[in-house]
Amino acid sequence: MKKHLSILSLLAMSALVVNTGVALAQGEETPIPETKTVAEADATYPADVENVKAVAGDGMVTLSWDAGTDNVGVKGYKLFYGPNSVSTDGASYTMGPVDVQNVLTYQVKNLENGKAYYFAVTAYDAAGNESEFYSTEVSATPTAGGSPVIPSDDAVAPKVVSAAAQFKNLVKVTFSEAVKLPATTPEAAFSVKEDFLNTVLAVSKVEIDATDKSGKTVLLSTADQKKNAKYVLTVGIQVQDLAGNPMVSGTSDTAIFSGTDAAQEAVKPAAEEKPADTTAPAFVAVKSLDSSNVEVTFSEPIVLLADAVQNFIITDAADNTKIITVKKVSVAANGTKVTLLTDPMEAKKYNLIAVKIKDAAGNTMPTESSATSFDGMAPAVVETPTTGGKVEEAASDLVAKAMAQMMVNLSWKPNADKLAGMANFVVYMSADKGVTYGPGVVLGKDAKSYDFSNLKEDMVYYFKLTTRDAAGNESAGLITSLILPKTGPELAFLFMGSAGLGAWFTKKKKK
Repeated sequence: MKKHLSILSLLAMSALVVNTGVALAQGEETPIPETKTVAEADATYPADVENVKAVAGDGMVTLSWDAGTDNVGVKGYKLFYGPNSVSTDGASYTMGPVDVQNVLTYQVKNLENGKAYYFAVTAYDAAGNESEFYSTEVSATPTAGGSPVIPSDDAVAPKVVSAAAQFKNLVKVTFSEAVKLPATTPEAAFSVKEDFLNTVLAVSKVEIDATDKSGKTVLLSTADQKKNAKYVLTVGIQVQDLAGNPMVSGTSDTAIFSGTDAAQEAVKPAAEEKPADTTAPAFVAVKSLDSSNVEVTFSEPIVLLADAVQNFIITDAADNTKIITVKKVSVAANGTKVTLLTDPMEAKKYNLIAVKIKDAAGNTMPTESSATSFDGMAPAVVETPTTGGKVEEAASDLVAKAMAQMMVNLSWKPNADKLAGMANFVVYMSADKGVTYGPGVVLGKDAKSYDFSNLKEDMVYYFKLTTRDAAGNESAGLITSLILPKTGPELAFLFMGSAGLGAWFTKKKKK
């Protein structure tokens, strides 16, 4: 249906809104990015707004619509409404227009319960051009108690608009309209996989975002994400809109987001509610990391002397006169763990005695609980395998391939005829062009590949695969090398080729 307003009137109204920045804020709104490019001489009307929907609540109606289109760009939207339907040219709504700015949803409040209201929406651009026709009219009747009235003609399925990591274990998913989750195991309706490696990021909990009154956002509790890793979210058909329309598999049920390692701060109780600390720290665990390092865990953060080695005494459990010197004490960031660097110990029992150890409140470990025992560890025996060709190679076609996150995948083809007489495959890596190799990684004889991680860009790496027999003898080995590219366009292009170009582009909104 035609609107009353002339082009000159529309230009004048739009100029007033743009120049003065005045908007009628009658409800809560969800902003979307604003189109910035504006043609200097633009006389083209934006297309009519489509897919307008109305959901009634207590004294209010929530409206939503699809993003409008224009030859330059839509600047914002205007809402017209009233208690009477506008069904002929020349008729008009008695309320509005309300310039709701550049949003795709808007709540009209302070309405009368039990009374039907009719709504229509238009789009306007930066030059003041407005849609030539109203959108298709929709109606809703607010009801007491907040029970929404769902339009009976809603046959449009919900869509995933975006997904974003809020914290390392929390993802926010935004839908095109209000949704409802399955009554049982809603987490089963959400799948998150790392884009390159296709590994699953576990989803442990799913709930509607209580802070979003529109009902369009859902919060996913996940396992810890990898910083900057690309994740693909897929939503199953178990998720529906309020009218019962399920998600549709295809292009509208997915979104891509980047992982983060940001941690959510725990809510701290008020200082006056925190009870006084009267409990002294205690031993939780003591274990040997190797022959010269002992890890000690306490029940709470501890305070040590300026010379922390004076806080710890280690003796031979069989002879307390034999004291093991503590050379250095390192305290973990959380204050509950310390690592003691000592003289070499053996594989036998030792006693650990804590001296003058306190917590932040000044509680000192009591004498009766300040001693404990632990098992020492003998110095490690370094195995030097025999190499040089005495063992035949049981593999061929050694290939090194660059992967995501500065990883290299090493793969080979086992030789079935030579596997019977060998015990393991062993892989080595060299960062000095094969002059020296680091410690080998022993794999089973059925292994066909191995991933090296935490490597550096723009660096040459050499890799060696040897065959080891049951006696510990090794073959001369197969050798290959690889230069990891620098991060940037070259690396991005390399990974896009294997992952598929489609996953790297955000989906466009429906026109």
